[in-house]
Amino acid sequence: MPENFIGPVDLMEPEEKVEGILRSARDRIPGIAAAIRERRESLPEGSNSLPFRIGGSFFRLLTTSVYPTHKKLHATERCNGCGICSRICPTRNITVSDSTVTWGSDCTWCYACIHWCPQEAVEIGRRTIGKRRYHHPDVTVKDMIRQTGE
Repeated sequence: MPENFIGPVDLMEPEEKVEGILRSARDRIPGIAAAIRERRESLPEGSNSLPFRIGGSFFRLLTTSVYPTHKKLHATERCNGCGICSRICPTRNITVSDSTVTWGSDCTWCYACIHWCPQEAVEIGRRTIGKRRYHHPDVTVKDMIRQTGE
């Protein structure tokens, strides 16, 4: 699937590549859904388990100790207090009150708050300013809110 990582290192796919990735994935969706329903565990395709596990451990260390993402998340002056960030957060980690948006320490780095903010007001430090936000063409804000159980 297209990469949506917009953190300290920008790994997002170029827009022209995204359509091809999505087109080739559509045929595989039923098999992936079956694996999820059956709770089958597997490593991502193309990964070798040892490097993947080492890389995952390194990434967790990087995002929690070296560059604590949850402490860098903030809303800019473009924030209008709509609360979409809070409503789509899968861990209910974001609180919106009056004109203040606050992130807790339970961030899973899904970056839904960044990508789905209609004002593009959510940033991680200064590293995401001006970077493209990603929306899967078949997903809406209503879908995102529904997945949180709201």
